[in-house]
Amino acid sequence: MKTKVLVLIFMILLVGCIFDNKAKSSSNENSSLIKKETIPTSNQTPNISIQAANNSSQEQNSTASDFLFPIRIKNFSYQEVKSNESQTTQNNSNKTKIPHDIAEIYFFDVGLGDATLIRTNDTTILIGTGPANYAGALVQKLNLLKLQKIDELIIDSWADNKIGGFSLLLKKFPISRVWASKEVPNTKAASTVLSLIEKNKIELYNPKAGQSVNFGDLDLFILNPSQEANYPNQIEPNSIVLLVKYGKFCLFLPSDFPAQLDYLLFNFLAENQTCDVFKWRKNGEGFTKVPISVIRLSPKEVIISAGPSNFGEYPNPTTLVYLSIAKLGVHRTDIDKDIFINASKIGQYSIVHKADLEKLGQWYSSTQAYLEEQSKEN
Repeated sequence: MKTKVLVLIFMILLVGCIFDNKAKSSSNENSSLIKKETIPTSNQTPNISIQAANNSSQEQNSTASDFLFPIRIKNFSYQEVKSNESQTTQNNSNKTKIPHDIAEIYFFDVGLGDATLIRTNDTTILIGTGPANYAGALVQKLNLLKLQKIDELIIDSWADNKIGGFSLLLKKFPISRVWASKEVPNTKAASTVLSLIEKNKIELYNPKAGQSVNFGDLDLFILNPSQEANYPNQIEPNSIVLLVKYGKFCLFLPSDFPAQLDYLLFNFLAENQTCDVFKWRKNGEGFTKVPISVIRLSPKEVIISAGPSNFGEYPNPTTLVYLSIAKLGVHRTDIDKDIFINASKIGQYSIVHKADLEKLGQWYSSTQAYLEEQSKEN
């Protein structure tokens, strides 16, 4: 009984630290996001600029009314574009612009694994491919979303539940480039993926901490792997850790990176950097103390990819207790199934549980058709 009381007191004190950190955080968006700079190269990928990392997103003077659908938590309007006439404003000489300055983010229900899709108007990024036994389900989900190609496939961890679906995805979709840590474990699954990349002559990019990859208004800041190979032949410390910025919206993806090493990530972040949405690492893993990244980034919402497990309880009960005390929004793929985030550059976003992927795919197709029609007219 005494132990439980002590644990509860400890958790409350930690929450106090988090709220204190939030109060001290500055809202200044003009400070540099990443302090150290390294410029990677990409010789084959078209229409993508890779540059030294800085917070250079150009803000547009837009409001919530500029967007095709309203921004409301868990209330998404699947409004389709039907014709030019239906999109005219009061001034018939100016057609309403379709809001292609929106990022779609999907956290798919793939059991005890990970598969995250980020799609802007002209770029498709898939992070993780889920375990092998969910490969068919993942392909079906991507088909419902009218996915035609994968521009960037990011192997954020060489763990089997992150790369199991790679072989089938490669058969179903063209893949332009693969991201992966240079430190590859000696496993059958990893060897198979590397062999397929080489056989199909897919460009391979080994990201390093301090680099930034820009896709128009979408920026991916790389916080790990380290510039130096400090952890040879280890999976978790070599995970690709990403901070995703879309205008004022921020998403943190720590992958399987060990929480006890979090302090290394903040060599590259401004002290006042916060993130709206935080992906909890390793399927809701529990910790003896709250990870530094959670305290520093002060998220409002937490995403947990979880599913049935023979290796323990996921999400860990201690994690759920902490999140409840901290009053953070919790979204779980084992309960909420496919989770959809609709994010705008002005920092607004909505989170949808049990997303209707078919309707979202239809909306995406109609929007793309409209944009193509507009470009022809111009």
